[in-house]
Amino acid sequence: MTGPSSLAAGAKATLTGTGAAVSGDNLPTLTLPIADPASPVWTSSDSRVVSVDRATGGLTAHRPGTATVSVTSGGVTGKLISTVTG
Repeated sequence: MTGPSSLAAGAKATLTGTGAAVSGDNLPTLTLPIADPASPVWTSSDSRVVSVDRATGGLTAHRPGTATVSVTSGGVTGKLISTVTG
């Protein structure tokens, strides 16, 4: 997952996720953006600090603190620690 690790309160950002399909052969890993129809689910460990739009990955910083933002798709989860500054 990519996105800012630090935001000022009131700032907005868009998170992106990629997934890798490893097939066990010697071919390069196939990397695809996590988007529909994969049905990703975005969550925040503390929505008082940062909230995330569950459908789009849009991130909004609310108040100083730290929260972990996660995206899960197809049983695979990616995480980003986001710190909000005053």
